[in-house]
Amino acid sequence: MIADLAALLLVGAGFIRPLPAQSPLAGFDAYVAKALKESAVPGVAIAIVKDDSVVLLRGYGLRQLGRPEPVTPRTLFEIGSTTKAFSAAILATPGSP
Repeated sequence: MIADLAALLLVGAGFIRPLPAQSPLAGFDAYVAKALKESAVPGVAIAIVKDDSVVLLRGYGLRQLGRPEPVTPRTLFEIGSTTKAFSAAILATPGSP
């Protein structure tokens, strides 16, 4: 009871935000698992940022097919020449540097 009262006071004072009734990311893990299976990709690392805050940082699946090592948020992936496309997209965005 004391812990409940303390939590209520912290929420009421604005120190802790209550969780929404349904998280906007509810079902996201299942969505990623389905996408991995359908696309035959062994694993991905995903970061979701909202208002300059990291909302989700998680690895899904395996680093390599046939090996047990999971993908983590710190897994390094080879991205080849895709950075050129990212750079072009940023430069083509109105108001970009």
